[in-house]
Amino acid sequence: MSETQASYIYRTIDLPPAEASRAFDRVARAAGLADGRLALERPGSPVPPDGVRYWPLRTMTGRLKIGVGRSVPVELALLPWSETRSEVSIRPTTRTAPRSTSYGPVAGAVVDRIAAAVEARATGRLALESGAEASAA
Repeated sequence: MSETQASYIYRTIDLPPAEASRAFDRVARAAGLADGRLALERPGSPVPPDGVRYWPLRTMTGRLKIGVGRSVPVELALLPWSETRSEVSIRPTTRTAPRSTSYGPVAGAVVDRIAAAVEARATGRLALESGAEASAA
């Protein structure tokens, strides 16, 4: 029996979509680059087609490094989950799922870090942490 691997990785955060969007704009690229595993291009604000109610609030494309000399083209997205929650997700932009067993753990770690940074930025923890570091220096 073969084990299947999910290629769509997401985390929900306790922020309304409008707040999450503002925080995502400020931290997504920096959080993704923190350990050098995710290189992102310019962010986008997709416009939903007429009649579509569930659509990403923000998207960014880039490459996720999953090993030495190996990377996967991905889309990082922020989506509305409900009126009070949002979702940060990453998925490959290729038609087939990555065959590497590294993809899941690496993508999960990146989404965890970005989701935490978005929540921290929106709730002010990021500003407090930066201020504490600056005053300690």
